[in-house]
Amino acid sequence: MTISTYPTVAIVGPGAIGTTIAAALHEAGRTPMLCGRTPRESLELHDAGGVVVVPGPVLIDPARAGGAVDLVFLAVKSTQVEAAAAWLAALCRADTIVCVLQNGVEQQSTVAPFVPGCPIVPSVVWFPAQVQPDGAVWLRGKARLTVPDVPAAGVVLVIGPHEVVQG
Repeated sequence: MTISTYPTVAIVGPGAIGTTIAAALHEAGRTPMLCGRTPRESLELHDAGGVVVVPGPVLIDPARAGGAVDLVFLAVKSTQVEAAAAWLAALCRADTIVCVLQNGVEQQSTVAPFVPGCPIVPSVVWFPAQVQPDGAVWLRGKARLTVPDVPAAGVVLVIGPHEVVQG
């Protein structure tokens, strides 16, 4: 697998977890494509340090994705993976890395049928984040994402005030 130094990134599910990851990437100069069910012009993450505005738009039609990306952060609940299948089909090719942002032990088996041949990186999400009534996200503490020490996880790098830990 050959991925550039600056892989293209998409986030499917810009809720509390997806917005937190999007904000960390944006702060690092790596603004991702945003994909979801609700159109928005931007995402907002509020924390003790202020506000991070991630420019959108949030795309709502997988046909408008523009092709596959190098890395997809799948930030939907396990019960919503099937509903996200059209996004995964639009964004993934055989070597697209899919980082599943769900807690639990069945991430790979739940997602694999929708991303044949793609490396899947499970994660443990430690985000005290909550969506507010206006759609903004309030991050109440440090965000941490733990991924396994596997080659595909090397692409899952979030730089900035939030951290990714390989374990």
